[in-house]
Amino acid sequence: MEKDQGKQSKGHRDRDWKILELVRDFLLSWAQFKELYAKYQKGGLTFHEVSRFIDDKDPYLPLFNLKETSHALFRYPGNDPYDDEERLLDLAIGSIFHEAMKVRENLYQLEVYRPKFIELSDKVHGDEKLLEEFAKIGKRAERGLKDGLLEMKRLFEDTALRLKAFLPKYIKENPLFLRFFLQRLPLFRKTYGRKGLEELLRRLFPKGLSEAYRKGAEGLLESGQYEMAMDFLKRAFRYNGDKKNDLSFLYFYAKGVSAFLKNRYRASLFSLERAMDLSKGLKEKSKYLRMMGEICLKMGKELAEEKRERLSKRALDLAAQASKLSRGARRDAHL
Repeated sequence: MEKDQGKQSKGHRDRDWKILELVRDFLLSWAQFKELYAKYQKGGLTFHEVSRFIDDKDPYLPLFNLKETSHALFRYPGNDPYDDEERLLDLAIGSIFHEAMKVRENLYQLEVYRPKFIELSDKVHGDEKLLEEFAKIGKRAERGLKDGLLEMKRLFEDTALRLKAFLPKYIKENPLFLRFFLQRLPLFRKTYGRKGLEELLRRLFPKGLSEAYRKGAEGLLESGQYEMAMDFLKRAFRYNGDKKNDLSFLYFYAKGVSAFLKNRYRASLFSLERAMDLSKGLKEKSKYLRMMGEICLKMGKELAEEKRERLSKRALDLAAQASKLSRGARRDAHL
């Protein structure tokens, strides 16, 4: 039973990472396509530029990886359950990829074959029918390039809206997604524009970005990423959160644990003492206080062995306070 649960848990983690890859590579592909489309409109699009955007064999290109990730998530049998909307998303992504391949081929015809045809058409006589066919191919390639780019533009725009509808679900169900979203805000702004991003943020985070960054920071603390958590908490302050003490407690807690892990015990104690002062009256802090107690107890013992008595006493006193407050916080939570 435990083995099956472990496999299931790993499967969920793999899916969570794949969802991040899917969204990241879509945003990167859409941003890259916008640049290519702008160059096409100015008459400056080259095959070399398109070949850095689309290739059916290069797994390092975002569009190729996007297609592969989408198929792995929503197409192959045996995967986690997915709904018809996600299947439609997969079909749209696959269509973007195949339209891009056609655009690449048409541009190759125009950039490589057409100049050679034009050069030979003035020199070769008696093969008018063949030359006429080449001329038709060139015209079809021009139309195909224009139509393909327009179709890709429509598909990207429709898929961006469809993906936007999935974001609340992914943020709710995927513990990694909130952090990813907050770290990639500039990329989301490129896709949806400033006003579109503002509307999206209001829908996703009714309580504001301060609350979003706080939740993201707590997830980072859970996974032991203290430096990044501190950065998120600083950002939470910028958005005028109404829980200043709560944010400050988490910030000094993260700073204290980070210093402890670097064996900077004096700095760690200073920050954890600040956190302790801020913890009074705050709810749902027992797990942090319990960790503070364990850390301070360990520091106190090590400092005592090093004959640093005053610093050891500070650490042990703080350990006792943290343990007492942690027990009190757990009792309050059960009342």
